[in-house]
Amino acid sequence: MQFVLLIILLLAILLVIFALQNAVQVEIAFFMWQAEMSLALVLLLCVALGGILGALFSLPGLWKKNSQLKALKTKNKKLEKELNEIKAAHLETKNPEIVKKTQELPDSTLSTDLDTDAHDNRGQGPISH
Repeated sequence: MQFVLLIILLLAILLVIFALQNAVQVEIAFFMWQAEMSLALVLLLCVALGGILGALFSLPGLWKKNSQLKALKTKNKKLEKELNEIKAAHLETKNPEIVKKTQELPDSTLSTDLDTDAHDNRGQGPISH
């Protein structure tokens, strides 16, 4: 947080130096409209307008990516549910006692218990049947 404040302070100091060094008055003409203002103000307004336009033009892409992310998260949850059902069905055919034990546990611990039950206690790999 302090680093960000330091950067903001540094940028503010640079902005003041820029404004003081470019305080000369210039005439701006745009179609029929004319105005006289400082060069620093004109440049800062142009930079601000460019930033706003850039942000506006990037919004549709951000919305598209956000909707794609939501769709992928939904699909991921569906696939995780299917995987857990397949694991449970597989275990039921291999060892009915493990199925009883996993049905008593919450869903979040199901995948970790399945992984530990498939290996022997010595860490030498899967138990052969």
